[in-house]
Amino acid sequence: MATILSKYFQPLCILVIFSGIIISKVKASVMDCLTFYDALPYFSSDFAKNYEVGSYYCCGKPGITCGVGEYWFTGLSFTGESISNIDKVFDIFSSYSQLVSLEMKDMKIVSNSIPSSIINFNKLETLVISNSNIQSIPAEVGTLENLRVLDLSNNDIEGDFTAILSNLQNLETLNLSGNKNLKGYIPPYKFLADCNVQGTGLCSTKDNVCGAPTCSDDVMKEVKKEKGTSDKKDKTDDDTGNTGNTDIDDEPEDEPGPISKFFQIAFLIVMIIISLVILYFIWPFIWPFIACLFCITVAATRD
Repeated sequence: MATILSKYFQPLCILVIFSGIIISKVKASVMDCLTFYDALPYFSSDFAKNYEVGSYYCCGKPGITCGVGEYWFTGLSFTGESISNIDKVFDIFSSYSQLVSLEMKDMKIVSNSIPSSIINFNKLETLVISNSNIQSIPAEVGTLENLRVLDLSNNDIEGDFTAILSNLQNLETLNLSGNKNLKGYIPPYKFLADCNVQGTGLCSTKDNVCGAPTCSDDVMKEVKKEKGTSDKKDKTDDDTGNTGNTDIDDEPEDEPGPISKFFQIAFLIVMIIISLVILYFIWPFIWPFIACLFCITVAATRD
C-alpha cells in the first residue's frame, strides 16, 4: 500500500497545483464579470443586451479584453454609448486590479466630467476619453504614473493642465487636440514620440515634438516660480525633519498609561482581524503549494 501511495504522490501533487491555479483564475474571471454586470444599469439598454447577466464568463464580449488565458479584465473599450452615472461606473471599474487600458470614444456622459475615483486605476497604461463632451478632468489623473497613452481629444476641457502633465513622465503618446479652452505648459518628456495639441492653448519650449507654440516669457517665469516654490518647500521640510526639537528629544518618554495600553491592545486585535481577512482572500492562491509541499514531505519520509 505504501509503495502504491509513494508511486502516485508526485502526479497527485502536480494535479493539486494545477487545479488550484485554475480554480483561482476562474474565480478572478467570475468576480470581474459579476461586478461588470453591476455597471450595466448605468449604460443604455441597447448596450446591456450584449451581455447575459448572471453568466460567469464574459471575456470576449463587446468592450471586454481579458488577460492571458482569459481570466481577468485587462482592457475595457466603449464607443458611442451613454452613461447616466459615471461615478458609479468608475467605482465598479476600480475593482479590476489588472486593468491596464480604458477607452471611451464618442460617449454621452451625463455629468460631463471624470470622477476623482480614477486615482484607483493605478495600473492604467492607456487612457482614452475622446469626443465625449468632457469639461473637467480631476487632478488625480496626474497620479497615474504608468500612463503611456493619454488621449483626451475633442472635448471641452477647461483650465490649466500644467500640474497633470508634469507628473506623467512615462507618456509615449499624448493627444489633447480640440480642447480650445485648455491651457498650460507641456514639459519635456523622455519617451514622448507622438503628440497632438492642435486647437488648444497649450505651449511648450522650443523644438518640442508636440508642435505647440513656444511659451511666452511670462508663462515660463510662472512655471519656474512654481517649481522654485515647490523645491524650496521640500528643502524646508527636509531641514525641519533633520533638525527636530532637541528639547523634546532630551525629555524621557512617559510610561504608557491604562488608556494607551487599551489602544495598543485594540490595535493589535484589529491587525489580527485584518490579517485573517487577507488570508481568507489569498488562501485559494497558496493552498496548492502548501498541499504539494506536504505531499513531497510525506513521500520523502516514506522513501
